[in-house]
Amino acid sequence: MHGAWICGCNKSVPWRRLGRPSGGQLWLHVPCEVVGIDHLWDQTEQQGLQDKVTVVVGSDFGRTPFYNSARGKDHWNVTSMMAMGAGVRGNRVAGATDAHVDALAVNSAFRGML
Repeated sequence: MHGAWICGCNKSVPWRRLGRPSGGQLWLHVPCEVVGIDHLWDQTEQQGLQDKVTVVVGSDFGRTPFYNSARGKDHWNVTSMMAMGAGVRGNRVAGATDAHVDALAVNSAFRGML
């Protein structure tokens, strides 16, 4: 079975506030995401599917590590993802960035993490 699930959270709270330095309200969405993932996994366990389900959480893009001229942040090619569940060997980090927050090449040591 394949599927996708999107946490809607509170749509009245902006995900980000362009033009404001670090004053965005991203932190308000973190509890929603954590509660959503926790609920998803609780349901997975209640159905007895924890050995058959893999959950991957990610974003379609990251944000620049610096502010633009409007004191906001633009899209960036580096982001984070998380995987948990069946077949995931935990406590590993794949990928890294350099001092300029540019992605470093991923070598074969990170293959087979799932």
